[in-house]
Amino acid sequence: MNLNEQRLCCIFSYLGPFFVIGLFGSRRLEHDIRFHANQGLLLFILEFVLVFLLRLLGGLITIPIIMIILWIAAIVTVTGLSLRGILNASGDECLRLPVIGVFTIIKE
Repeated sequence: MNLNEQRLCCIFSYLGPFFVIGLFGSRRLEHDIRFHANQGLLLFILEFVLVFLLRLLGGLITIPIIMIILWIAAIVTVTGLSLRGILNASGDECLRLPVIGVFTIIKE
């Protein structure tokens, strides 16, 4: 796998469920791909948890403006983390995402 393919696999890791491309896209997993796949998996789990919690809160909170503000905050947070990960991956840097990046699910 050449450098451009490796960089592309790392970038795809931050686009929702596409983190699996880095895991199954090559036979030999490079350290960088595993690192970014782990960060992408953490981001995907965060997205899932946020959607679940906001749907749950949607049934409890009857004031629409509060739900709109919470949804916008969740979207901005996930988008910001995704962009930060994509910039790190495109620059060949293995920097952890803020707050969620300290966890490891996929061994490097």
